[in-house]
Amino acid sequence: MLLKEMLEEYQNDVAYNLPFGEVTLTGARQVYFEIRAKYVNLAARARDDFTKEYETYESTREMVSRTYLKFYTIWDDIVEEACKDLVSIGYYELDESTLYKISVKRGCTRFFDDAYQEIKDEVSDIKEELTNRENYREEQKNSRGRWVGSTFGGGILNAYAHQAKLGMMNAASGAAYNIVNAIGNAADEKDAVAKIEKIYQSKETKETLQQAVFMSIFSVHLLVADILNEGERTPLAEEISQEQSERAQRLCNNIQHIPEENRKEVLVSIFELDPKLEIAYEYALLLYGDEGGTLEEFGHEVRFNVAEKKEELISRSVRVVKIGTQAELKMARDSLPRLCQRFGATDEMADEANAYLDSIQEKLEEGIDNS
Repeated sequence: MLLKEMLEEYQNDVAYNLPFGEVTLTGARQVYFEIRAKYVNLAARARDDFTKEYETYESTREMVSRTYLKFYTIWDDIVEEACKDLVSIGYYELDESTLYKISVKRGCTRFFDDAYQEIKDEVSDIKEELTNRENYREEQKNSRGRWVGSTFGGGILNAYAHQAKLGMMNAASGAAYNIVNAIGNAADEKDAVAKIEKIYQSKETKETLQQAVFMSIFSVHLLVADILNEGERTPLAEEISQEQSERAQRLCNNIQHIPEENRKEVLVSIFELDPKLEIAYEYALLLYGDEGGTLEEFGHEVRFNVAEKKEELISRSVRVVKIGTQAELKMARDSLPRLCQRFGATDEMADEANAYLDSIQEKLEEGIDNS
């Protein structure tokens, strides 16, 4: 769905009758959550695409030489999609090249750039152990690619963005091959080769790069929302501000001390401030349940998995109780259906809890103390 369609579909506020009161989700909030969901999906697909290629690499040499260009090939597609979103609502002069530079300037690519730089630094540290420090630095200085300098700062990446959009990927790839050559030169030392290869073999390296790809692309949703809101008296895409989130958290921190007659009103305020605050859903379920499923429906709209939270609480409810006798086990089994009904949970949600109770049954029958 393009941004234009989101704005057309979510023009009006929607009120949800939750177990503790009526919570209003503004049209602007709905638009923001749609933008966010779109770029979460794009980020997940990009991460999978990146991982698929990453798993074809056979060495640190290959990883260093290919990951950077792979990421920026993916980035090209993401910027194109963001450009389509903004052009759909009238930003006709905001072309891909311009948006590319804006995205880099605002730090969207920084997650990946920083992760990649850490890998480069790790390889360079191993190289420095084996060569004369001054010669190494001079060599790196003389053989540097056009767009890579001492850091991956905005100005350099802006230059890279410009080159990439002109189809000059070959000219921009010199730095990656430069560091690969450094690896090759260091390979004379067996110990260094082993250390260098451990960088690629490390699970942490892979996971760090995967997360960096995801976060860089996910951050584009904030860029799109910011551009959409520029010049507007009231936001067209209302994200959850830090102030709103912190205020909601403070209210949650005090929920158990707030008089019972005021709790529902406070919970309504919490959900309107930050409808994705996890602890708020936990309190809402424990205090008021969700027999009618309206809280789960609301969670679906704001992309919060209420069903998963229900299953977690059900499982926790049987695990925190000490069961040392058959009578106590029977009480736990008898209370489970009532709890599931109160939460509006399905029978499947209780499967894990029942499996746990079955394991306790076996222990009791074997005479093992479970208390």
